[in-house]
Amino acid sequence: EDLVGNALRLAKQRRFEDAVLRLYRACELLSQLRLRREHGLDTEDLDLQNPKLAALPEDLAQELHKRKEREGRAWAGLFDSYRILAALGDPVGKVFAQGWEARLRDLLKMRNRLFLTHGWSPVAEEDWERARDLAEKFLTEAFAAMGRKFSPVEFPGADSLFPP
Repeated sequence: EDLVGNALRLAKQRRFEDAVLRLYRACELLSQLRLRREHGLDTEDLDLQNPKLAALPEDLAQELHKRKEREGRAWAGLFDSYRILAALGDPVGKVFAQGWEARLRDLLKMRNRLFLTHGWSPVAEEDWERARDLAEKFLTEAFAAMGRKFSPVEFPGADSLFPP
């Protein structure tokens, strides 16, 4: 929630690229924390012998094994992490499986086009608004699945702390 609040503050400063990066990271971090805290799985180095991972879809299991062979560790990014959560029957994974994978691909594509990641594209205000809308809707549903209300942290601005 703090990352999204930070993204909102950056957008007010018209720092849309930084804001989009934080939205993406907030979505990714939710899956990582959920896997670690609720299922004891580390997305940086998954133990592929863990019985919890026996229910993974075949294509995902194969990809993780290939990574392990190629890189010496099996890691899971945003989409893989949510697919693992879905395979585990986790409520947040179930939300992701209800059509969010395709919708969040837009956020990934936007992130990948940023200068700070892989590309050269600036983020226009309308791109930011689309990214914010996607991330907030997804996180609202994901938090509801955990029995929580999603509410980004907002800090008072200098104007409200120190009125003229």
